[in-house]
Amino acid sequence: MKRLAGALGGVVAGVLVLGVWACTPRTSAEAGPTSGKRGAEPTMSTGIEIASLATLFEERRLAFSPDGKWLAVSARSSGLSVYEAGSGRVVKHLAPSGAISRVGFDATGKRLFATLGSDLLVWTVPAWAPSPPDSWGSEHFLLHPTRPWVARANSTSEVEIREIGGYHFGPEGQLGVAHGGMLDDFADLAFDDDGRVVVGEPGQFRVYRLQPFAEVGSIPRGQLDTIRSLEIRKDVLLATTSRGATGALTALDWPSGAPRYTLPLPGGGVAMAVDRAGHWAAVAYVSSGTPQAPVGGVAVVDIAGRKVTRTIEAVPAPVSVALSPDGRQAAYAGSDGAPLHVVDLASSKALWNR
Repeated sequence: MKRLAGALGGVVAGVLVLGVWACTPRTSAEAGPTSGKRGAEPTMSTGIEIASLATLFEERRLAFSPDGKWLAVSARSSGLSVYEAGSGRVVKHLAPSGAISRVGFDATGKRLFATLGSDLLVWTVPAWAPSPPDSWGSEHFLLHPTRPWVARANSTSEVEIREIGGYHFGPEGQLGVAHGGMLDDFADLAFDDDGRVVVGEPGQFRVYRLQPFAEVGSIPRGQLDTIRSLEIRKDVLLATTSRGATGALTALDWPSGAPRYTLPLPGGGVAMAVDRAGHWAAVAYVSSGTPQAPVGGVAVVDIAGRKVTRTIEAVPAPVSVALSPDGRQAAYAGSDGAPLHVVDLASSKALWNR
């Protein structure tokens, strides 16, 4: 199989030692490196293993609509709600409490999807009228940001890519099945804008073309085996990683896979969101505390500038983060029951909390 790139360098994750933080978010000035150099060794261990927080990551999900008007928020205790992103006004409570594991708007912004157990729930936007649930046997899905495609995990732990027809995903809509052995949380899957999908498995990423469906190559993963989030924007593939209590954001050239830079994060990266243009990334991280009371924040990354421009410190640590498509607003929330925060990304000023 044709290689798209040479082997990746090892990921060196840095950690910053943070003090005790107040319960309201605070920002810190320019943090992290301003070049593509490898991160420094951590000065001490924070003592919290990111893997021990896995159950918390499923408790909250956030998604902006493509026009940035709506913010969908799920929580195990209160179900799925939609907010007016600019004001924080509650627009609609859509689903009862339960294990909602994924939330997302389709590329048109006319439909909102969520998974409750193995059922796919769909609402039309902005009427918020429900469609009959589609029992498709998977808790995981990923919607393409600009095209009518969806990926889901099938019963053999592979990834099935389908074209959205109506809202059902019948056999006639299948584009193909991709191999993948590390996709329990869909952290190792990303679409690009040119009709390709990258799927992680042990030791490598497989790259597929979707129309017509075919495997077109692979990228060695090197030491990127603890990926928490994966995103593709234009010519860059971004991966947040965690190892123990440390974390990093690694940028690779896309689609060659050549290493571009690695930025140490203030803690283990647990979630990432990127604006539509690929200018900014917001990375939720956990730096200290305990699995019951994690401490962390959100690192704001200038992707082209190769630097963490600021951190928004938060207690409890956020487990989910979303960026508005224009990159002006960031939303983040801790585990179930923790406040939801929406901030202005440029200034980190709080816009509203719930």
